[in-house]
Amino acid sequence: MNYLRGQPVPRRLAELVDDLNSTYSVDDLAKMLPWSASQLQDSLELLKLPADLRDQLDKQAPRNATEAPVPVTVVLLGKEHEQFERAMAAAKCEVGKDARKGQCLAEICAAYTGSRANA
Repeated sequence: MNYLRGQPVPRRLAELVDDLNSTYSVDDLAKMLPWSASQLQDSLELLKLPADLRDQLDKQAPRNATEAPVPVTVVLLGKEHEQFERAMAAAKCEVGKDARKGQCLAEICAAYTGSRANA
């Protein structure tokens, strides 16, 4: 990330635009600077975000990763597929009729490993 005097450049630019905006309107600034009025307004909107937003997002990322979808592809043979479908149907009855296939499969895995899927 590019920094200017210890702050990320977009935030520093937003602060400078905000300082200029106390004297000039955004439309006037657009005539004087190499940015459009909407770009300058977007820059000002950046100041409304918490200064520690990046830190908050970095802390939240590991929590989100545990909930992120993980695609799994499995190739089954005929008998395996029949057994899989029976196990999925049984899990769906236990978990609930609106359960996703992933929830059902997690329930089956939990039963096999002796742990609960939501534990």
